[in-house]
Amino acid sequence: IAAKAGTVDQFSQWRAVLTEARKAYVSQGADWQFEVEFVDALIAILDDQTHALKSDHPYYSHVGRVIDGIAQQVTEDDQVNALEMLLEAVINTKRQGNDQQRDALKMALRQMRDQALQAQDLPAHEFFAALIAILEDQAVTLAQDHPYLPLVQRVIDALKPDAS
Repeated sequence: IAAKAGTVDQFSQWRAVLTEARKAYVSQGADWQFEVEFVDALIAILDDQTHALKSDHPYYSHVGRVIDGIAQQVTEDDQVNALEMLLEAVINTKRQGNDQQRDALKMALRQMRDQALQAQDLPAHEFFAALIAILEDQAVTLAQDHPYLPLVQRVIDALKPDAS
């Protein structure tokens, strides 16, 4: 999981470790065939290939957990990147955007706010409402323990006159 979610150097290091492990397992003979196939599956995953393990293979569930872990990590990374981009969009639009850009961003934020409400995600709903309020020069009120308060505060701080 770390190899897929990390840097190119980490990826190369993990691939080298797996390649060496494969060589060691092959040298052990036929009794180590399952381990060789397991490492082959891990290398395939690193190379964005489909692994060839059958569902009755002793390491099949382990490979499944690796794939699930990678998917979870990628999803979390994507969410963080999307949030960062959203915050930058609010800051840049507030600083330099024209009315049309501001209205388009507010419309998108309203859709996200409404989707969060439909999903019964009240913190996300309040987060998007706060970003809309910032764009509309309205006061923002979030509880001190609100999970998105640090992000909203980052936008507010970035928009202070001396924060350019």
